[in-house]
Amino acid sequence: MSGVRPTQECPDLTDSSRRPLGTTSRDVRHTLAQRKRRGGNSPANKTGLEQRAQRSIVHITIIRSRSLSGPTGTFGHLLIDGVPFSATCEQPWNDNMLNASCIPLGEYKLLPYDSPAHGPTVVFHNPTLGIYGTPSTIPAGVTGRSLCEIHNANWPFQLRGCVAVGSEIVDISPNGQGVTSSVATFHALMMKLGNRLGLTATIQAGD
Repeated sequence: MSGVRPTQECPDLTDSSRRPLGTTSRDVRHTLAQRKRRGGNSPANKTGLEQRAQRSIVHITIIRSRSLSGPTGTFGHLLIDGVPFSATCEQPWNDNMLNASCIPLGEYKLLPYDSPAHGPTVVFHNPTLGIYGTPSTIPAGVTGRSLCEIHNANWPFQLRGCVAVGSEIVDISPNGQGVTSSVATFHALMMKLGNRLGLTATIQAGD
């Protein structure tokens, strides 16, 4: 199993700010009232404002940075529906080796998971890449990795195929490059994801 079990709580090193929430509920109510007067609520009649209000957050993109990554760790940035949200920290790429590698680039479902170590989170799932949400989703006779979560951690060595989120990518004493404010950033991410249903993810290479 690939979920991390760190020996101690990952420290929350710095404060981080969150981005604006965007459209107000008053805007949405006004638009809905206008739509109703013009002919109903069918998908063909819905404005972009209504559609964004209804679909909430559905897609996470993790862009791995070649310039920031190296033999000791993989670093990048996480976007929510195309909007930058946080920095990311993962293990280096080691051919998808159990407990020693970040997971492959590709498309994933994100499944809700209540982690004994980290609380409510999500796990990556794409059987064609050998990544399964939980051990129970691995078919009999098949070898695969599971419990690759998003959670808090500061350095790559604290991870086992999971993705840590944080505010910034910096040198952190005593273990070198990592992400700051991981506990606060992870909590903010889970608040954004709400009920954690219907989520998907893309992991891709960047500059």
